[in-house]
Amino acid sequence: MEDIIKKIEDRYGTRGSNNKGKFVEKPGARIERKVRYLGAKSFEGQGYKGKRVTKFIYRFKDNDNNLYVWFTTALKYLSIGEELDIRMTIKEHNIFNDDKQNIVNRVHIKGYKEEEDERKKKFLESN
Repeated sequence: MEDIIKKIEDRYGTRGSNNKGKFVEKPGARIERKVRYLGAKSFEGQGYKGKRVTKFIYRFKDNDNNLYVWFTTALKYLSIGEELDIRMTIKEHNIFNDDKQNIVNRVHIKGYKEEEDERKKKFLESN
């Protein structure tokens, strides 16, 4: 049973995955990485001038097992396990549930804008 749980945690980067990743670069550095999309969570929060907005937390992992976390209000149509080329800025470093996280912002997913309509259609059809 432990083997199955470990495989699931390793595949999806879930809590308790014993992330062997590290902090990448210094805060403020602009980097490019090939990453795997692990999933997202959403929650309601306050936005500009107190307006209610939906916020998203996207999680990515690179080939070196480094974890990248992006907090945003942008809805992206991504598939779990999908390989992406992204450019991002390291905002800060954080440790959450014993996992070293690179908190990022100003994320640009290469080729996403050109594929957005197709991705949205595919996403809506599968749900």
